[in-house]
Amino acid sequence: MSKLIITFFFVIGIVVYSGCHQESRPVDFPKLYPCQIKVTQNNIPVSDVSVAFYDPKVTDRWVVFGQTDQNGKATIRTHGNFVGVPAGNYKIILTKIEKDGQGWDHPDSPTRKWVEDIKVYSLIDEKYTKQETTPLELVIEKKGVTQTFEIGQPVHILRETINQNNLR
Repeated sequence: MSKLIITFFFVIGIVVYSGCHQESRPVDFPKLYPCQIKVTQNNIPVSDVSVAFYDPKVTDRWVVFGQTDQNGKATIRTHGNFVGVPAGNYKIILTKIEKDGQGWDHPDSPTRKWVEDIKVYSLIDEKYTKQETTPLELVIEKKGVTQTFEIGQPVHILRETINQNNLR
């Protein structure tokens, strides 16, 4: 009977800890406001787009980002785990790449052989991929924001070719 009681309280403890345990917020963590972004090309949702927020006037340590789902929507998070965005005026940076080519035949093998070069393509117009050139901006004030960014026609721009001589 005592084993049953101990097991019962052990299981209850795990359930309570799992349900109530949340990662604590860092010191000086800002108030966050909900933000959802949708990215479309030619009015078609784009999945797997990395969405980064950059505030040129702020040099704090809070990284603000998200990634679009199959519907082109991204819930933006701060510091990796916390849903929402601190108030501010942001430039929005979008990236989506595609790799073509194998590289090594067996990357983890000591007897690996280079099979073919890897070509890296940008699937988003380059102007959206840099903080200096992106025209996308968003103001986060004391309320949530939902915004769609239409970024024109799909593209397939070669960014770099990786071969065994230029591996980083």
